[in-house]
Amino acid sequence: MQETVGSKGVRFDIYTKDDKRVFDIEVQTTSQKNLPKRSRYYQSVIDLDNLSHGEKYSQLKDTYVIFLCLSDPFSENLPVYFFENICRTDNKIKLNDGTYKVFFNASEYAKMENDEEKNFFKFLAGHKAENALTKSIEEKVIIARKNMEWKKLYMTWQQTIDEEKDIAFEEGVRQGMERGLYEARIENAKAMLADGMEPNLVAKYTGLPIETIESELN
Repeated sequence: MQETVGSKGVRFDIYTKDDKRVFDIEVQTTSQKNLPKRSRYYQSVIDLDNLSHGEKYSQLKDTYVIFLCLSDPFSENLPVYFFENICRTDNKIKLNDGTYKVFFNASEYAKMENDEEKNFFKFLAGHKAENALTKSIEEKVIIARKNMEWKKLYMTWQQTIDEEKDIAFEEGVRQGMERGLYEARIENAKAMLADGMEPNLVAKYTGLPIETIESELN
C-alpha cells in the first residue's frame, strides 16, 4: 500500500478484514529494530486505506497490527505484549479509538494461555509440529517449496523489492550530490560577496537565484 506518490509504501505479510475489524499480521524473523514506530506507521496506512473521502470517523474499523516475533521484542520475558491507548493520569480510562498493537514472543511459548497458542508458537520457534494446525502448516510449507509457480512469483516479488531499493539508493545519492553542489555554491557566493562583488554578478557566476543572494546571504 502507498497512499500518496511521495509517501513511504508498505507491504503487509497478511492483510485481512471483516465488517468491523482490520488485521495486519507480520511474521518477524529478522531484525526487530523500530517495531513500535513501524506499527504506528502501519496503523496510519490502514486507516487511510479504510476511510474514503466524505466518510465519518465513526466508520473507521477497529485495527490490529500484530507482530509474530521469534525473540522477545521488549526483553521483559512476556509471551505477548498487548497495547491500546489509555489515559496516563488515570489508566482506567481508555481512549477507545479502536487501535491495538500486539507483539507475540515465540521464545516464551510455554507461557501462552492455551495449548493451541503454545503449539503454534513452539512450531514457529523451530520445534516439531505436534498438533493438527501445525502439521497442516508444515504440509503446506512443503507443498509451497515444491511449487515452481510459487517460486517464480516469489522471485519476481523479491526482484521488485531489490529494484526499488536500488532506485531509492540512487535517488538518495542524487539528492546528496545536489545538496553538496548547492552548499558549495552558497559558500562560493559568501566568499564573492565578502570580496565586494555585486549580488547580480554573484548570481551569474554561481547560478544561484538573485533572491537567494539578497535574502539569505546579505
